[in-house]
Amino acid sequence: MFTSNQTQSAASALGLRAEANREGMLRTAMRNVLLCLTLAAVCGAAGHASDTHFAHLTGHYSDADLVKGAAPKLLPMTFLYDANNNLVPVEQWPEDLAEVKKHVGNGYCCVSENKPEKDNEPPADCVRAVFGTDMAANFKGLMDSAGKPIQMHDVPRHKWLLVVYAATWCAPCLKEANALNAFFKTSSHASDYVWLTLDVTRMLEAKAAARQVSQL
Repeated sequence: MFTSNQTQSAASALGLRAEANREGMLRTAMRNVLLCLTLAAVCGAAGHASDTHFAHLTGHYSDADLVKGAAPKLLPMTFLYDANNNLVPVEQWPEDLAEVKKHVGNGYCCVSENKPEKDNEPPADCVRAVFGTDMAANFKGLMDSAGKPIQMHDVPRHKWLLVVYAATWCAPCLKEANALNAFFKTSSHASDYVWLTLDVTRMLEAKAAARQVSQL
């Protein structure tokens, strides 16, 4: 049997536990509110970042295709296509690409078996290089890093498609890559573009290996 004092003590203990429960629930509710606010801020930031998001795809060709001439001999070689897959002449490129244009055709690396006829000029076959008029040609034999074919329908929807042929041993290619990186990091119109890099770094090794085989 509880005494009066015991009853009061029990009631007091129950009151303390109830108060503790209320405080615990309040703290939990506050944490939930703070979590919601944090998530809202993160989602809002992510949504804002997506406004300037752009797609950068990278592909390569097999050694056999490189030997057959899958890539142009002049590097860097950069083409801009509109949403209808039409090649856009450099002089008609959007003003957004003004800085990038400074590095297109400024200098180049030429892959040729021939010697130049004059000093400081490329071999004749490099000068005659014609490429890019047919957008579909860029995708013939193109693969991703896992060897899976990259086809035209794999390219995300875009207003402009930049196709860049480049190699790690080509110094002018690196300068152009820096200009492109700066553009895509800072331009408010970056989301209008898809950037497709066609890595032809193995061109030299592929051609050298083919020559060795032909000499056997």
